[in-house]
Amino acid sequence: METPSSADTNFLSQVLLLRWQDFQLRYQAYHQEPSEESVHDLRVASRRLLSLTELIRAVAPMPKLKTLRKYLKTLLDGFDELHDTQIVLVMLEEILEEHCEIEPFVIVLEKREKRYLREVEKVVDEISLAALQRKVVPIQERLMTISLTGAPLKEHLLGVVDEAYALAQTRAAALRVEEVATIHRLRISLKKFRYLIEIISPETIEYPPELMTRLRAYQTLMGDIQDIDVLLESLNDFGKKHRQVPVQGVAEYFQSLQKQNIATVLAEADFVFALWRKTPSTGFPWLAS
Repeated sequence: METPSSADTNFLSQVLLLRWQDFQLRYQAYHQEPSEESVHDLRVASRRLLSLTELIRAVAPMPKLKTLRKYLKTLLDGFDELHDTQIVLVMLEEILEEHCEIEPFVIVLEKREKRYLREVEKVVDEISLAALQRKVVPIQERLMTISLTGAPLKEHLLGVVDEAYALAQTRAAALRVEEVATIHRLRISLKKFRYLIEIISPETIEYPPELMTRLRAYQTLMGDIQDIDVLLESLNDFGKKHRQVPVQGVAEYFQSLQKQNIATVLAEADFVFALWRKTPSTGFPWLAS
């Protein structure tokens, strides 16, 4: 495991530049076409930028970070309902040919999507790229001046990942088959952990690519559970208001799929405890002899 050299001390500034450029591209893509894909990409870019601010805060705390984090969280919160609606639409459109009885529900969701698009547009307009740029530039300039190098820098960065992983371990231990919310909480903590790893690897530590691949697959499965949970809740609400629409067949299809996904997540949960060192004083599992 290599320690960053003095030539690597500005890598956080470089990562910030790359993350900011990616965010701008996703922001502009959303404005051109507010599709499910562009919404997803902008949310991911926002979360990656948000995770980076946590690492920067450990190395060079500054007021601008707090303001930038607030902007990003506001943006993410504004997309929640639109994202959920678009995801449900995508899943239903995949089975609409076999379950045409659900078309009235799809029509309701499409109207809801249009309403949420208008609401999100207001949020996005209030958070302009120019305003965010005024927060990002001073942070980048500050990073270029820090003198923290080598082992001290590494200690600060790994400490942030340690904290994120500790929460993931706690939530993995709390998984319950009858409580889907426990899976959602683990998914969120692992997402944060992964974003942090993606930032510091390979400059601070060489993270095994096979572990990262498995982690992504596991998170995708948990994301599917989250999406189906949202769909079933929305479908249930619709069914109560429109009893003339036969929704039971679609509900049973997704309930069966959900049951399989949950069983897989629980069966594979032990691997979460081998993703990182258990405590700052213990070694990394992939380096064990």
